[in-house]
Amino acid sequence: YPEECRPELNTLMERWTEQMTDQIWSVRQDAAVALGDVIIAYGEEMLQQVLKFINKNIGSAREQPAMTKEEYKRRQNDVESHTNTQLYSCGSLAPKLRKGGAGRIGCTSCGITRPKAPWEATDGCIYMIRELCLRCNGQEAPVVITDEVLLPLMTELID
Repeated sequence: YPEECRPELNTLMERWTEQMTDQIWSVRQDAAVALGDVIIAYGEEMLQQVLKFINKNIGSAREQPAMTKEEYKRRQNDVESHTNTQLYSCGSLAPKLRKGGAGRIGCTSCGITRPKAPWEATDGCIYMIRELCLRCNGQEAPVVITDEVLLPLMTELID
C-alpha cells in the first residue's frame, strides 16, 4: 500500500531505521526486510536514504569495547551476573507471565532493557545489505544496486 503509507513514510522510516539497531536480532532482520519493501515500493529516493543509514552505521562495531577470550569466559561463567535475571528475550512468554498478566506484553511493557551495543548497528546493516542483494539485482528489479555501491560497503565490513 505505497500510496496509503506515503503520508506516514517519514515516521515509518524513523521507526525502521531505529529498529535496525535494536538489541534483538530478529527485530533488526525484520526492519531490513521492511526497508527492502520500501525500496521496492518507492524506488531510488528510498534506496538513497537506506544507503545513507548504512554508510553511517556500518562501522559501529569498531566502537565496541574489545574483550579478550579470557574476559568473555569470565563473564559467561560469572554466577552473579546470571542470577535473578530475565531468562527470556522480549516477545517470549516471560513478559506475559509477570504481574499484570496478558495485555501488558511486548517491548514497551516488559520492563527489561539494556543499552544497545555498537555491534548491533553493524549487524543491522549486514541484514540490510542482504536485502539489497536479494531485491535490487537483475533486470526486473525496480532499483538496481551495483558493484560500485556494494564494494565499498563490503570493504568497510572487512576493514
